[in-house]
Amino acid sequence: MMNMMHNMQVQNSDLSANIAGRDWMQAEASTG
Repeated sequence: MMNMMHNMQVQNSDLSANIAGRDWMQAEASTG
């Protein structure tokens, strides 16, 4: 059970990083 919770936390942090990276990429593209 604890392992499953840990995996969920890892996935959530990865998802947050992916979203932040995508937002940064969009900002870079928009500034040219």
